[in-house]
Amino acid sequence: MHVDAIHNGVQHACDICGNKFTEKGSLKMHMDAIHNGVKHACDICGKKFSDKRNAKRHIDTMHNGVQHVCETCGKTFTQKFNLKKHIDAMHNGVTHKCDKCGQLFTGESRLKTHLESVHHSRFKT
Repeated sequence: MHVDAIHNGVQHACDICGNKFTEKGSLKMHMDAIHNGVKHACDICGKKFSDKRNAKRHIDTMHNGVQHVCETCGKTFTQKFNLKKHIDAMHNGVTHKCDKCGQLFTGESRLKTHLESVHHSRFKT
């Protein structure tokens, strides 16, 4: 799968909307969530999610108390990607530069807010 997706450029397109995915499983999840209305319910509270990963993340953080702890400063996060963003910004010096004025920001969300409020332009990834 890695060779096909990364080195050979193989993509799987949605027949309905044309979105492209590098893995067949991602296309199936897209079809189920977006076009087929498949929902995954939390066994504890009944809240519904478009995919199993989001349902599992919800159960872990909301019902099982899973926390991700920064080993450098001890700050805790309910989601792993927020811990990664924190480590990049606060401990690894990763910054995001405004292409309009050169101002630096510790997070993409702060850059986005800056671009929209100061330069009245949209954030591009």
